Amino acid sequence: MNYKIYQCQQCGTKNRVPSEKSRSGAKCGKCHEPLDKPALKKPVTVTDSTFSEEVLGFPGAVVVDFWASWCAPCKMMSPIIDELSAQYAGKIKFAKMNVDENRIIPSKYSIQGIPALLVFKNGEVVKSLVGARPKEELERNLRGFIS
Repeated sequence: MNYKIYQCQQCGTKNRVPSEKSRSGAKCGKCHEPLDKPALKKPVTVTDSTFSEEVLGFPGAVVVDFWASWCAPCKMMSPIIDELSAQYAGKIKFAKMNVDENRIIPSKYSIQGIPALLVFKNGEVVKSLVGARPKEELERNLRGFIS
């Protein structure tokens, strides 16, 4: 039997699908999302209660932006995070967490300065960036995690 390889636009996993079947109707073996579902182009909003499922349970890399509405550098970073999320949709997941509305997770990861970006892979923090940064610098820091 011959197979075609389709990359999941949600988690980046490569899936073997029999050649006679189309991508339509096939689901990812890892995250179980339809393989024809378009990639998420905006960062997902996470809370203390959704963090485990959206970030720790995600099979690929996730960048979590910890921010607050009163934080000027956070406001500067927001459009950059949105751009990167659209640019790398299906290759790396972006999430945002408001530290004023969610106290448990920022405390657990010792978030003391914002904006703070934590990169998670397989449920573990693999990179931490604190402070506003230009888009080019963020891309350089994330290059190794983009599938």
